[in-house]
Amino acid sequence: MRRRQVKKPVLARASFGRRARRSGVARVARRETSTRPFVDGADDDGRRRERTRETRARIDREARARERRSGREDARARAPEIAHRTRIAMRANATHAARARAFSAYRFGTVEDVETLPMYRRKDDHDNGKYRASATTRALARARRAISRGERVGWLGLLALIFVGRTVFDGKENRVPSAMGVMPVMRRSVVERKTPAQVDGVDELVVVPGHAVYYGNNFLEAKDESNWALEPHQLLEGEAKAFMEHMERGVREVAKNPRAMLVFSGGKTRREAGAISEASSYWQVSRAFDWFGVDAGVELRSFTEEHARDSFENLLFSVCRFFELTRKFPSKITVVGFESKRDRFQKLHLRAIGYPESNFTYIGTKALNEKEMEAGEVKVREAFARDPFGCRGALAAKRHDRDPFNEGAPYSSQVKILSAFWLHIDTCSQRLYNGYFPWSPGMMIK
Repeated sequence: MRRRQVKKPVLARASFGRRARRSGVARVARRETSTRPFVDGADDDGRRRERTRETRARIDREARARERRSGREDARARAPEIAHRTRIAMRANATHAARARAFSAYRFGTVEDVETLPMYRRKDDHDNGKYRASATTRALARARRAISRGERVGWLGLLALIFVGRTVFDGKENRVPSAMGVMPVMRRSVVERKTPAQVDGVDELVVVPGHAVYYGNNFLEAKDESNWALEPHQLLEGEAKAFMEHMERGVREVAKNPRAMLVFSGGKTRREAGAISEASSYWQVSRAFDWFGVDAGVELRSFTEEHARDSFENLLFSVCRFFELTRKFPSKITVVGFESKRDRFQKLHLRAIGYPESNFTYIGTKALNEKEMEAGEVKVREAFARDPFGCRGALAAKRHDRDPFNEGAPYSSQVKILSAFWLHIDTCSQRLYNGYFPWSPGMMIK
């Protein structure tokens, strides 16, 4: 039987290029290939190529590692040389600057100045040096320097005089509340400038905060408490008549002043009343009672604000509603409510929105349970004193309960001139806002 001859495996010399054979990759591949047993078949070429790729990858990794090590060693070796060159450059710059100053003093300075310069001490006649300027040129240079120094001193003196004069002679009552002493300016957004006013000829605001929602079918029966969605502490006989008294007082205030606007304020605070707000309830009842017999023109100046959930929002949101309708802010505000809430509006809410107290009026009426309301009002005033914007603790919980449909308020996106104030409120800060308001004294709105 003829014995089969097994050929030796062909080395991968041909698969490598000339540069690979020179670099030693082929020798390593040949050594690894020769140590493995020969397997006849098609899989041998695939294994050989795979081993070759692995060998190449390992050699490349080792080469990169050597380059990184050599690079770090070179950087450490060159560090002293770089530091030395830096010191030489710094000394050269200093020497150049000193020579420039010396030449300037020699050319335009006095004889005493030249005597202090070591590089020119060897000259006997300093006025006849090669680069020495003439006496006339030196005199003109000294005159220019003197004038320059005098101008600086003169301008500083003038500024000091203006500052002292404004401090001494300018009265505090005439000053504009600005850190730079100039008239502050608040700019409206493009949309606010382009939106036309819907109501003209009014500049005063009368606010009637709502206290309950009327959900009866006949608005002429508003004096009956059974048609109102009342809180437990409001379940008193005659409470509905107190609400109507507020409506009538507000309507009559607007009727007396043709430049006043009436705003009923109050949101959808009761789930059982559905999509009916306190403000719309007051407006519908007032219209059903023919605006309590006053001039019919009052209806054209009566509007609603349907997002407020407490007294602070009654005041602030009514001002925003006034701006939406007239594109300006009220010069005077009048609020109609219970007498027990007077201090809350005058001492707390006005300070929170920065409105001047001299332009504010509160009209108070007696409540049926005045003593009980006054006792509860003390706690509410203390809470607003700690949290002027009502976004923490019991005030925030009460506000959440009075928004059963999660409607919130849209004024932060519609009254953008107050954007900085809205941002301050959103931070739930317990500090008053110390920036400018559009109704701040001396404020200019563009």
